[in-house]
Amino acid sequence: AVADDDAIFVTDWGNERVCAFAADGTYLTSVYGDSAMSTWGAEAVASAPDLIEGRAEAHDLSAERRFFGPTAVEVDRQGNVIVVDSCRHRLQVYRRA
Repeated sequence: AVADDDAIFVTDWGNERVCAFAADGTYLTSVYGDSAMSTWGAEAVASAPDLIEGRAEAHDLSAERRFFGPTAVEVDRQGNVIVVDSCRHRLQVYRRA
């Protein structure tokens, strides 16, 4: 995705991140995801506690906040960066500084 200021955002599915570049291609930063639990997500976990227990046994639950298969990125009219976090079935939205 390209922002109004020509900043470029690229999903890196294999490395679970979104990379940002300046208009001239200079690397700026990478974002790895930082999702909070949504109301819908909390309801899903409450209805299936064995789901979260199984994930807790497999790895640290803090990993749930991070991207897992980001497949698309878009910049909206307000400059927010919206990432499709496909394997976690959610969008993560970032407000640019």
